[in-house]
Amino acid sequence: MKVQIIEHDGTPEYAVIPFAEWQSITERLEELEDIADARSISAAIAAGEETFPHEFSKRLVSGESPLKVWREYRGFTLTALGKLCGVTAAALSQIETGKRSPSVELLGKLSRALGCDMEDLHAVEELDRVEDDGRVVITPVDNAALTLVQRLALFDPARHGGEAMAAEPLGAEKW
Repeated sequence: MKVQIIEHDGTPEYAVIPFAEWQSITERLEELEDIADARSISAAIAAGEETFPHEFSKRLVSGESPLKVWREYRGFTLTALGKLCGVTAAALSQIETGKRSPSVELLGKLSRALGCDMEDLHAVEELDRVEDDGRVVITPVDNAALTLVQRLALFDPARHGGEAMAAEPLGAEKW
């Protein structure tokens, strides 16, 4: 590797390398990060962390009501979930269709009944669009605050051989 060291007041301050070598280094670093992520995810799954099928995540990122997707995924009818949470099936239907907003108290009951976070029952505003091939173009506001729905939006099953894998957000990029 050919490296040029630039000093300032006799102390090395910068290292300049050819661009092709820089690309090679960053590619290797990305591979190592992917391996570390895969190991971390595998350990979480082995420890019992829930995974979700591709169809579930596809429905969430397509703009379908998160409440409806979660309800159906967990096997609840509107009536059964309504009874469990103390509301009518009609009220839940109105929430699912966007005609009514749930109270914070009801969101808490729904999230406990469905085994998800309250934030997971909200539509994702950060998604810019879903491409025809199912890939998502997103611009997250705060990468640390991504909900499950948003993390699922970053999942590209083709990239991981069809296996459920989470991905670290990269900002406004197309996967």
